[in-house]
Amino acid sequence: MDLSTLSLSKPPTEYVTAAPSPNGAVALIPSITAAHPPSDSPPRLVHKSDRTAIYCVRENGIDKGIKVLVSGNHTEDQILRLVREQSVSNFLPLHVRGRHVVDVRGFKGAPALHFEWAKGVALDEWIRNAASRSDVDDAVRLRVAIAIVETLNDFHKSHVSYQNLHCSNIILDTFEGSYVATFIDLTAATIYTTSSSKSWVKAVNKDLRDLGNVLKELFGCERQGDTDAPVRNDRLDSNKRAKTQMYRKEDDLPMFLVSLISTLGLSGDIFASVTETYSNTRDVLYDLQYIAKNPSAYLRPFVLDEATKNNRLTFRHDMFYGRQSEKCMLIHALNSVIELGGQPMLTMISGSPGAGKTSLAEQIKKPLDDEGGYLIRGKFEQNSPQDFVIFNAIDAFFSQLHNDSDPQFKSEVSRRIHTSVGSGVRMLIKSIPSLGVFMEEYFNLRSENTVGVAASEQRWKYLLCKLIAATARKESPIAILLDDLQWADEDSLDVLRLMVTDPDIKYCIFLGTYRDNDANSCNRIRKVVDSIHDRSVSLMSIKIGPIEKESVNALVAELLCLPPRLSQPLSTVVHSKTGGVVLFVLKFLKSLNVEGLLWFSLTSRRWEFDTSKIRRKEISTDVVTYMTNRMTRLPNEIQSGLKFAACLGTKFSTETLRLAFPENDSDLKEFIRFVIDGGFLREISADLLMWGHDQIQQAAYELIPQDKRESFHLLLGTRMYLRAPSDSLDRNLFPMVCNMNAGIRLIQSREQKYEVAKLNFQAGEKALSSSAFSTAGRFLVAAVNLLDEQSWVDHYEFTLKVHDAAGVALYAVGDFTTLKTVMLKPVMRARCFEDKLNTYHNMVRFLSSSGRMKEVIVKCSSILAQLGEIIPEDMNQEICDEEAERVKEALVPLSEKDLLSLPVLTDQRKMAIMMFLNHAVASAYVVKPILTPYLVFRMIRLSIEHGLCNISSFAFGLYGSWLVSGYNSDFDRGYRMGRVATDLMRKLRADEFIPRVYTTVYGFINFWKEPYQASLGKHIEAYESGALSGDMEFAVSSLCQYANSALFASGLNLQKLEVNVKLYIKRSLQSSQIMASKMLVTIHEIICILTGSNEDSYSVFLQTTEDQVFTDARENHQFSVCRYILNKCKYVAFIGGDMNAAAHMFEMGLDYPLGSNGKMVHIAVSFFVDGLIAFFFARKQRADKMRWEKIGESVLKLFQKWTKTCHWNFSNKLYLLEAERHFLDEEDAAAMAKYHESIQSAQQHRFIHEEAIACERLAWFHLARGRSGEALQTFTEAKNCYKEWGALGIVGRIERVIQQIIS
Repeated sequence: MDLSTLSLSKPPTEYVTAAPSPNGAVALIPSITAAHPPSDSPPRLVHKSDRTAIYCVRENGIDKGIKVLVSGNHTEDQILRLVREQSVSNFLPLHVRGRHVVDVRGFKGAPALHFEWAKGVALDEWIRNAASRSDVDDAVRLRVAIAIVETLNDFHKSHVSYQNLHCSNIILDTFEGSYVATFIDLTAATIYTTSSSKSWVKAVNKDLRDLGNVLKELFGCERQGDTDAPVRNDRLDSNKRAKTQMYRKEDDLPMFLVSLISTLGLSGDIFASVTETYSNTRDVLYDLQYIAKNPSAYLRPFVLDEATKNNRLTFRHDMFYGRQSEKCMLIHALNSVIELGGQPMLTMISGSPGAGKTSLAEQIKKPLDDEGGYLIRGKFEQNSPQDFVIFNAIDAFFSQLHNDSDPQFKSEVSRRIHTSVGSGVRMLIKSIPSLGVFMEEYFNLRSENTVGVAASEQRWKYLLCKLIAATARKESPIAILLDDLQWADEDSLDVLRLMVTDPDIKYCIFLGTYRDNDANSCNRIRKVVDSIHDRSVSLMSIKIGPIEKESVNALVAELLCLPPRLSQPLSTVVHSKTGGVVLFVLKFLKSLNVEGLLWFSLTSRRWEFDTSKIRRKEISTDVVTYMTNRMTRLPNEIQSGLKFAACLGTKFSTETLRLAFPENDSDLKEFIRFVIDGGFLREISADLLMWGHDQIQQAAYELIPQDKRESFHLLLGTRMYLRAPSDSLDRNLFPMVCNMNAGIRLIQSREQKYEVAKLNFQAGEKALSSSAFSTAGRFLVAAVNLLDEQSWVDHYEFTLKVHDAAGVALYAVGDFTTLKTVMLKPVMRARCFEDKLNTYHNMVRFLSSSGRMKEVIVKCSSILAQLGEIIPEDMNQEICDEEAERVKEALVPLSEKDLLSLPVLTDQRKMAIMMFLNHAVASAYVVKPILTPYLVFRMIRLSIEHGLCNISSFAFGLYGSWLVSGYNSDFDRGYRMGRVATDLMRKLRADEFIPRVYTTVYGFINFWKEPYQASLGKHIEAYESGALSGDMEFAVSSLCQYANSALFASGLNLQKLEVNVKLYIKRSLQSSQIMASKMLVTIHEIICILTGSNEDSYSVFLQTTEDQVFTDARENHQFSVCRYILNKCKYVAFIGGDMNAAAHMFEMGLDYPLGSNGKMVHIAVSFFVDGLIAFFFARKQRADKMRWEKIGESVLKLFQKWTKTCHWNFSNKLYLLEAERHFLDEEDAAAMAKYHESIQSAQQHRFIHEEAIACERLAWFHLARGRSGEALQTFTEAKNCYKEWGALGIVGRIERVIQQIIS
């Protein structure tokens, strides 16, 4: 507000009497005539008392004041008072705003004090006039108070006590937008030579008490007698004080000011504790300025709530003090995510228990809200189901989104989710129920039977990432906070890794908190963080310790509504006792309140404390031990309730607590009220309770003796089970079974073990249906361990189901050690072979995932033999050919329609044979290639003879791939089988086989008959399907197929392709598909070389070198990797014009023959390059000309054959090879014709990269024939094609050739 509006620009006056204005109100400003007498006008009487008169006189346009003794007989004392006033004025420095005395001399025959007139208005009049102003609030009055205390402080710093402070002796004025206060009437002011004397201390205390009275009047307070008795816990000495209560006619005075003003009234009180009073004006000024810094917080009207009336100290859950630099780091991280393209960031916050890690992380909420974003919170707990943490956090987020968001925003988000996740929503809603409600616009999920189908481990992780990616946007960023990661299991940490590294997730900041006092947990978390950092994700680490003394004082000051100088004695002791651990600080303050060492006084209307007793108090240095000790002093029934609650997890419903609580509902309600008031628990919704901190929960758990905990858990779980109504059993199943399992060792009878095993199985099935595989595994393994050998006799079906379900869960989470143990029992005890099949299935998957491919083949062969399918041990080509001929004969009479009309396989044994043949195929391809075709042939024959199953579609695709391989090259039959595979897959609705079928059909078969470009979209579709179904091996393989075809065959723009390939590398690394990663990194390296980039792809993505990758692959017999790297080196050397290096790579490649396995796109291109290299060196007239010519001829024959099968893909290559052959034979006319045919064919089929190659080869042909003009023209055409392709690195080479020709 404008300070001048309070009439502080009033004409010169020290004492102004208020005059009625025409409308009856008190006029703050006298009329101009009265205020400004003419120059050199006679003195004007302003004020008169029995002893003195005050005159105002204008001299040379300046107002002067004269204080005259009016008594006839002037005593020496009266004259000395005038002289002392002059002495004090002269003693005060010029900057101190006190009356400035000119001299003492006579006036009209009487002694008089001449002084400079103070501008402004007297404080008492300002207060009267401010009462009628609506714009004068406590914030304005506070600025006036600061001005008054500043002047008094200046007096005291000059060793002058004022001794006469009241509202009429204070003149207010404005200066540079602020208030200033001038003290007049220095009659009682006293100069002291030292500030240590008792008289000085006494004088200062009087000034402070007078200041308290002035501030009471300033803030509109009235004084009344001591009408109220002190409340409980008020100290005895407080009754001896001269108490006053302060009232305001309207709103209550803010409590900070109440504390400050009432404390000023105690200055010098011998009954008051020194720590509760002010001893100097410096501290008063500091506190007033502190309050002024945040008036909205510290000038809130005081509300005397029930808790305060009853002397109960309460805490806000969102209290946050200190950590300002760390908070700034968080906000900077959020801004970076939003402003720098949305790239995700991981921020890890570590510290000791109770240090305030969560409070710091939650400080991101306000800036996130300001950006229109959302905070997703998840908290891990020790010994509790952990896979639900992330699910529950996202479920709460979508519930909030559904309830709080505007319809347009909800519609937009749901549309994006539908587009991105699609039908995968159905698989997520069992784990995230609120997502189903949120997506009702697109799915009638409540009535569909598909709800609750569990996704596989990889599948739900992929869907979760898609869900987050579809939700977060720049205009609505997301922060995902995962608290207490030290309790997270490996699977949950893997989910964090997947989300942070997912290339589709933008505008999302990830926050993780963990305790750094456990080496094992820190190492686990560090490994995950390092793996995330290796994927080029931005990382920020924040380590926090205890808060400083100043922050503890700020906490105590705000908590108790005390100015900081008054709270400092208490906060200093609290900090020394607690070490600044935030949780410890709060709990210690609470205990002081309970013990009566910190209490609220209704008399003084402020919190008071006994510092000396608090200082003497002995406490434990460990927060958990300290809180446990505190809890032991609570009533027994409260301690019992805390024990039960401690066993229910961090959060639990009142319904769950009611099942655990032994007493009736009234006792339960009283318990809940008590623990909430005590800060042990907090209510986060009408039916949901949460521990105030996990350290408090741990302290409550420590109440249970160590040797009694197992029995306590068992008793609690049993009680909950017995008391649970049937309709609530499922809702409380997890805490019930978890408690039983904690005491499982004490269960002795077989009947009880069987009952608990059934409950564990029920809990495990529930967890499986929600894709919570880790939790399911723990419950199901517990069930397995409860069942003894006799269970296979008495409860056979149930025991078998438990073992099968446990196998599924353990395989999903990769716990192969436990899986191996669990699998042994069914193998030994199952009554028939068919009952062992599920176990064998898990066993084979376990061996395959462990990389034990030879053991897979051995195990599958053994299982197949028991099923009646004999796999020859000594496989050779003759056996394979015989089986191939049988398949051929079986297919001869069958058309595609006939194959699609074959019956569905119903024989379960034959179905099992197909399943294990399928298992064996993948391993045989790696370690025993000669066996692969035989297994495929057997699957085809079984499908023809016994009926079709989903695996049949993959089998026909593999058969088609074998048909088009170099060994057979039967493109027509292979293409036909590929068509059968895709049609069969659609007919059987075998969507889970899309990635496998598409990889074989579109990666190995169709490009022999269809344009390269036609398969690109199918590879992306295969990836999406594989990721959705959890088949990440073939999903990522499809990305390799896409990148491979796009680079070598389709001629897509390299800059755009580079962006996609980077994304694919991240996806392959994210899903731990290392072989595919190596292939994609090699493709990226080719693109970098072609585009002229200096980026080292192997170093960036794999933290290694190409040579090391090649060496490792060779030593591990991964020859496909070796071949691919050699092809890469040969291709870039050829395109780069280094024909000698290209030839060297060709020679090295001969050590890694392809064999009869299917050919991918790059193999055909590699042959094409081989032919061009061969004809080039054949023209060199070297000793090995005949060899190179023979190689070129063999390649030429291949492309003549291939062009007949697919003119689109191979004609331009054939024409260029023929042109090079004519060039070799010096048949120039024919060569020219073929060069142009090749260029024209490449143009027609949109192979810009091969058009560039053809133009360059033609240019070299012209140059060899001395036609530099034609060469210059075709080199320029080649350069333009390379440029359009994006091969800017090659453009530079061509430009150098052009410059050489021109020069």
